[in-house]
Amino acid sequence: GGIRAPMTSRMGEPFALSSSLAAEDGGVFGHEQEARGMTTWIGPEAVEYDERRELFNAMIDKKPRIIAACAGPADVREALERAAHDRLAVAVRSGGHSVAGQSSNDDGLVIDVRPMKAIDIDAAARRARVGGGCTWAEFDAAAQEYGLATTGGRVSTTTSVSTVVTL
Repeated sequence: GGIRAPMTSRMGEPFALSSSLAAEDGGVFGHEQEARGMTTWIGPEAVEYDERRELFNAMIDKKPRIIAACAGPADVREALERAAHDRLAVAVRSGGHSVAGQSSNDDGLVIDVRPMKAIDIDAAARRARVGGGCTWAEFDAAAQEYGLATTGGRVSTTTSVSTVVTL
């Protein structure tokens, strides 16, 4: 994945193609991350652009200037910094289930948190911290490993968008 051709900002400066997660990030939820992520910048020329921008409500057909597929908090921070620098509108996309299309925009930046799938379950406290890219089905499966059940709803393809949940 990733950008297939150079893109420029409104200021005419080239977008950086990737950036390592910052060391001070501490990994996802303060734990060491097994594989350090990198922001993947996806522009209209990329093969996966249409798939990445597609929303649950097919009547919404927005075309962001660029999509930042974020693997961790440092990637989200980088995407927000890029949006501020280039004065781009920002939308956050996880499951893409916003009926009104709020998880996308036209000519802005979409922060796609679907790669952020960390799940940290504290069975004794009956609490979980869930990455924004996890679906309720993924979260429910992880909770069941501890004999716990989730109360997130019946649509298994919706996402948590980074939640602390009491099980």
